[in-house]
Amino acid sequence: MKGRIHKTIGRVIRRKLRMSVLSRHGIGVLAETKNGFLVVEPGDFALGRQLLQHGEYDYRDVAWLSECVGHDAERIVVVGAHIGSILIPLSRVCREIIGYEADIGNFRLLDINVRLNEVSNARLRQIAVTDQPKAVRFRRNPLNTGGSSVVLRGNKGLEVEGSTLDLLLGRAHVDMLIIDAEGHELHVLKGATCCLNNTRLLYIEFAPEQLAEHRSDPIAMLDLLFEFFPLMYVLGKTAVEYGPAAAKQKLESEMHRRGYLMNLLFSRSRLGESALGERFSSL
Repeated sequence: MKGRIHKTIGRVIRRKLRMSVLSRHGIGVLAETKNGFLVVEPGDFALGRQLLQHGEYDYRDVAWLSECVGHDAERIVVVGAHIGSILIPLSRVCREIIGYEADIGNFRLLDINVRLNEVSNARLRQIAVTDQPKAVRFRRNPLNTGGSSVVLRGNKGLEVEGSTLDLLLGRAHVDMLIIDAEGHELHVLKGATCCLNNTRLLYIEFAPEQLAEHRSDPIAMLDLLFEFFPLMYVLGKTAVEYGPAAAKQKLESEMHRRGYLMNLLFSRSRLGESALGERFSSL
């Protein structure tokens, strides 16, 4: 515990020093990456640091998702678009890409980055996607801007507009829906019954500890997802396919681990050969 506190204090101090480099009128630091040209906050010790130090963020996953959706998709939707590290590269494989981001600081950088990369097929909106069309409280994480999230308890955070995917998208066809809501995923899904019926692929973060903070049962989330999608894929050295029983067995046996997080792809039908890889396995 003491080590984690010292680490956090150290990051707070370093963030202030890094931000001071920008002075009063600086917005961010430009990173040239595989994901695109991205302006990032220098005080972000997660995605920002990865982009600045390594020149990419989850790019193997992004490339895999491109193969899964194909290169002539009609529409991709990103819930929790952050600053565009996934939205911008995926914009090249679809006719329209829609990004929702609740945090005003992240949204500002998202808009800048979309313009910087000359993405002409993006529609962006600053809004919190949840299970009801009402305002919610949203808390910003300055050390990990991708970890900002909706607040369910208390009055902390800023009030932002909230809505559901069903209201935002109606009956529009979605080739791929990406949800990274930092534990709020089940709430997003509960407001997306119509949307899920019209979605071909769903890529979602599964983090049981974060889900518990949002009063969500991880198994209930899996049960809901398998009502719409019969297949689940996990990308390791290659793609592994799971049916409902095998998927629940795997995740239930692992999810007690501290900090457990998996990115899961759900599909209505089996993926094509290019997305499965040479050493594809099925469970």
